[in-house]
Amino acid sequence: MIVDVEKTRDMFAQFHQEAVSLSIEAGYITADNVTQILTKAAQSARSVSIESGFMTDETKEQILQKADAQAKGVASQAKDYTPA
Repeated sequence: MIVDVEKTRDMFAQFHQEAVSLSIEAGYITADNVTQILTKAAQSARSVSIESGFMTDETKEQILQKADAQAKGVASQAKDYTPA
């Protein structure tokens, strides 16, 4: 029996990466993935803050840009509007 060491090593590396990805998605904290889980949680919190309009020091710029774009969109739709 001949074992392809390089192929076996590549397979183990792939399996390891898939296991780490699964643990991150599941929120199963280990020493290997705690940084990635905390980063993902922080990004999700920022996204929720921006979408809900909950202003923080980190999100105020993006929230104001979003509000400005929405206001401009409404203004462009309303420029030909005449109330009845």
